[in-house]
Amino acid sequence: MTQTIEAAAPFRVGHWLPSDHRILQSWLQARIDELDEAPEPLHPAVEELAQLIERDPQIHMLFHQMFSQVPHKPPYNRDPTGQPQVRDPRQMLRLVNAVMNRAPEFNKSGLVGFPINAILDWAMGTSSGFAAFLNAEVNRALKRILNEWGRFLASPDSRYVLNADPHQG
Repeated sequence: MTQTIEAAAPFRVGHWLPSDHRILQSWLQARIDELDEAPEPLHPAVEELAQLIERDPQIHMLFHQMFSQVPHKPPYNRDPTGQPQVRDPRQMLRLVNAVMNRAPEFNKSGLVGFPINAILDWAMGTSSGFAAFLNAEVNRALKRILNEWGRFLASPDSRYVLNADPHQG
């Protein structure tokens, strides 16, 4: 008898993301809905990655292929609302941009406080995703994004998620 992956491992390797993909999908859909309601200009660090993707033919190809290589069958093809998952670099950049001034909020869902993993979940596991994230320029751009997000998280502006309500979350 074959055992399912989730039955064999109730968590995803590294515990970075919850094993129940519906949690990730719900989180992603909420962020996508926010973007559609109020689009924002790209943070300079995110804009740097956007420019890198556009100006370097190999990186451009890898970023576009990593999203097209995500299977178009369940569970990869749709979120719980029936909407498509993140499927292109532009949407990815907009989602990463939305994280830049957002602190991870406590919740009981199991979603680890590193939302960029949720945004890149399926795409980074493709062959083009592996190749893209081995590129030194891509990693420099991502390091800048993470450093800028870290500055925000170290600032008083990120404290809006802290409260004394034991029932929140």
